[in-house]
Amino acid sequence: MTIQINDWGLLQRAEQAGLVSSMTGLVERIRTPLNNELSSYFRERLPKYEWLLEDDEADNNIDAVNSYLHEQGIEKELCMPHCSGTNIFLISLTDNLQVKFEATDVYEGNGEYSKYTSVDFFVINKSTTTADVDQLIAFVKEILG
Repeated sequence: MTIQINDWGLLQRAEQAGLVSSMTGLVERIRTPLNNELSSYFRERLPKYEWLLEDDEADNNIDAVNSYLHEQGIEKELCMPHCSGTNIFLISLTDNLQVKFEATDVYEGNGEYSKYTSVDFFVINKSTTTADVDQLIAFVKEILG
């Protein structure tokens, strides 16, 4: 019997192994020469990257990524949580790189809520290169634009 780990669990394992790189000024908990190099590479090429989209922009972001997944033949569908909370998805862009996509819809009380998507980190492996990050940059420009 094989146990399937969800995307959140895979992300946690990658974080513990130092295999998560930042797309923003946020810093990973465990830093390695490779994740530092790839994070710097991304941020140098997209220094004004908008990683957080709120309300209607968040819904449009989910729709754009779902269209991309469908076109690529990837059987995964992103969605906002069904109740207050956050959904985390990993999207494989290359054999060596997955981007973390977070969809959050939180009711804060008194009619107030926060609804947003964020794409702020990517998961690497020991074989990830700047060519993989170039694919991430293309995805960001074309799909998340």
